[in-house]
Amino acid sequence: TGEASPEDGTIHRAHGLSIAISRQVIPREELELSVRDFFQKVFPKKMYDIDKRIDDVLEVVHLRGHEKVHDRIMRSFSGGQQARLLLASALIQDPDVLLLDEPTNNLDVDAREALIQALAAYTGAVVIVSHDRHMIEMTADRLVLVDQGTARSFDGNLDDYIAFVLAKEPKVEGAGKGGNRKDARREAAEAREKGNALRKSARAAEAEMAKLGEKL
Repeated sequence: TGEASPEDGTIHRAHGLSIAISRQVIPREELELSVRDFFQKVFPKKMYDIDKRIDDVLEVVHLRGHEKVHDRIMRSFSGGQQARLLLASALIQDPDVLLLDEPTNNLDVDAREALIQALAAYTGAVVIVSHDRHMIEMTADRLVLVDQGTARSFDGNLDDYIAFVLAKEPKVEGAGKGGNRKDARREAAEAREKGNALRKSARAAEAEMAKLGEKL
């Protein structure tokens, strides 16, 4: 986004590339703004259809229905609602690259599903940092492994990633090459079994969340 400079290396950006990031906290000086002014502020020029844009994006994060929402002061919203407004302030820009950090935090089941649908239909590039496995599986077509100060594409799905993490143990000193390969195969098999158990638990938890959402 240009807000920070890299400590090493270079960054190449295409001319005219637009980037938006979902901030985590509303700056103190923006808490007294109206919703309309808060969203207008993210654009470099005045948007004459800002109210319609706000209505559309608040539909995605499930904040529609508030009376006179465009004139409401940002401070008057709860912490969870402010988090949704921050997410919406990134989505409304419709950038070439959208950066999202734990976007499903503070979202209920319906809002989470609405966001997943919006991201699945998004035509730009989206970079997501998230612990929400369901959202990742439904939206991501590429995984990036950040490990020991490096970032590289991970060749596999989330099940493969779980197996990779669980199998990542210190090597036993003095073991022969054949022994290492045998141990590696055994550890990989054990990791797959553990991964299956974790996957089942995660799906059960997601199903329970969905049931609770229906009751609410």
